[in-house]
Amino acid sequence: MTKEIWKPVEGFEKHYAVSTTGRVKNITTKKLLKPHFKNYFRVSLYYIKPHKNPLVHRLVAGAFLKNPFNKPEINHLNFARRDNRVENLEYASRKENVRHAIKRMPRGENSYLAKLNSQQVRAIRGEYARGKIRLADLAVKYGTGFANISAIVLRKSWRHL
Repeated sequence: MTKEIWKPVEGFEKHYAVSTTGRVKNITTKKLLKPHFKNYFRVSLYYIKPHKNPLVHRLVAGAFLKNPFNKPEINHLNFARRDNRVENLEYASRKENVRHAIKRMPRGENSYLAKLNSQQVRAIRGEYARGKIRLADLAVKYGTGFANISAIVLRKSWRHL
């Protein structure tokens, strides 16, 4: 386990510090700030008007990571948005960040968006290939939309099958 290191928050150097573990504290009072979570952790910094609510991972990256290529986004390597340890963060381009997310994205029936399972997808493709049923009729039969059935038949979705 590495030692927690503290550095001043950029723009608030006299008032706040951020650590390698993703904690933020008020330098004057020595109290830790309680982050609030809305998609990502944020903290409220008050020494300027209006107050700021920066993302904690941005504070950590700004204090501890170099960004020689001026990449605009910060990627959570383990996909956990609540894990703001410096070793879990890296600067990334939009393209790199999206590719990283896609690697982990559940496919097929493991996706929370899935309305069908693998067996049903194979049946849809088989029925359509035999030419005896229209896409609209398949959509009604399987309780999903026409666009979904079309994407399955054209292999734009469920490509792994």
